[in-house]
Formats: sequence, C-alpha cells, structure tokens
Amino acid sequence: MFHPAQLAERVCAKRRNPSQLVSARVYRGRPVPERQPIPASAFDTQARVWKQDPRVIIKSRDLTYRFPYADPTQFYVQEKGIDVSLAVDLVEAAMTGAYDAMVVFSCDTDLLPALELVKRIQRVHMEIACWTGANPLWLREGLQQSPPRHFPYCHFLKEEDFVKTRETCTRNLAATMPHA
Repeated sequence: MFHPAQLAERVCAKRRNPSQLVSARVYRGRPVPERQPIPASAFDTQARVWKQDPRVIIKSRDLTYRFPYADPTQFYVQEKGIDVSLAVDLVEAAMTGAYDAMVVFSCDTDLLPALELVKRIQRVHMEIACWTGANPLWLREGLQQSPPRHFPYCHFLKEEDFVKTRETCTRNLAATMPHA
C-alpha cells in the first residue's frame, strides 16, 4: 500500500500548473471485524496512520459478505457503494467549486458518468491518474473524435512513485500478525 497524501503530493508535483494539496480522499471497503478480525484491525491501523495527516479523508463502507457454501468460513466479499460515494463527492465538489483542480486516481469505469458530468459542469479542472500499464479513465467523447483525443490529462505513475510513497505501517503490522 502507498500513503495517500504522499502519492497525492507526487501527482501535484507532476502537474503543469503549480498546485497545493488540499485533501487526499480514500474510498475503500472496510472488513467487518466479526467476519475478518485481522484484516479489519489492519484497515483500522492503516486508517489511524493516514489520518495523522489532516489532509487525508477516508470514506469507508463495510464490505458485503455472501455465503454460498455450507461452510460458513467460505464466503465472497464485495465493496458496495464505494464507487457511488466517490462519484457523488466528485460531482458535489465540482458543483460547489470546492477545488480549483481535482485528480481522480482510479481505473473503475463506473466513474465515467461522474467524470463526464464534471467536465460538462466546467467549474473545476479535472485530471486523472493511474499506474503505468493500466487503462486510464479517458472520456468517450474524446476517444470518438478523429483523430482520438485523450482527455482528461492522465498522470501515469510508475513503480518509483509507488516505492517512494510506500506505507510502512502495514508492513510493520503484518510482521506482528500470526501466520496461518
């Protein structure tokens, strides 16, 4: 895992226009302690460390569990509502003009309608970011032009960006956990 504020600072440093990081928002599913006590503890520890930086805002929702097997220890886990929460916050921030610029770091295509709306609102400059090799969230409108245009602008982050922003609290926590 990477530290969200440190990664956001790296993106700010790569922007063409000088930028100041106001907030780094993290949207993640949280393991339910009754179902997954160790991952829940790791999540909570990581969240506490990240929140020491007042710019980090964590939006989480409990994971959803499905039990299709007779064995109650076998289950499927899903994040539910995380992408919708991010999309709602993104559109709200654009409508209120809360920021001069926003960078969305995701490859989740469920976010494309929200990104398209933010572009139409035009109150905030929007960019995207993803890891090198991933599929960026470029808007269909640009891709359908001849020749195709890739927008919004995408910050492709590399392995060195990950290494320089790598979070140490989870590695330390993993070292103290019992191994199965």
